[in-house]
Amino acid sequence: MQAKEINVLKQQATALGQFLSGHAATTLNEATLLEALAVMHGADTWEALCARKAKRASKADKRVSACSVDELIKFAIAKGATFGDFSRHVTREQSDLEAAYANYARDELQSDGELEFDDGCVVSVSEDGGAYVQGWAWVNRSDIEDYYEGSDDEDDENDEDSDD
Repeated sequence: MQAKEINVLKQQATALGQFLSGHAATTLNEATLLEALAVMHGADTWEALCARKAKRASKADKRVSACSVDELIKFAIAKGATFGDFSRHVTREQSDLEAAYANYARDELQSDGELEFDDGCVVSVSEDGGAYVQGWAWVNRSDIEDYYEGSDDEDDENDEDSDD
């Protein structure tokens, strides 16, 4: 079991002790309070509670580690994750060179409402003396009529789900 979870349980035991001392005019030592807390959580002893929680955490770790990255991403998408959510979690600090490419793209190529580059955007530096810089290009709905045969209702549903 993680130290953080043990500390939370110990805080619960301390709160229980404070409650009991205020209402029953008795003071219990930490070991007794931890045993009482274990019983409240359905375990026979404090050690059994810690072992049970560690086993659950281990099972959860095994379930997650048994999943491929693709499976985890599919699960996150099914739970409503968006590209924006992923990009916030997978971006890393840019190197000075990557930052220079990103800054150039923002300063020299960006056109508000047409082509934009986020802070911390993905930069793929090439050995050919340049880099690809991830940006956002605006496309008007009227421009895609030859490419899209869906209904306007479908587009409205996508707008409601999007945070970006």
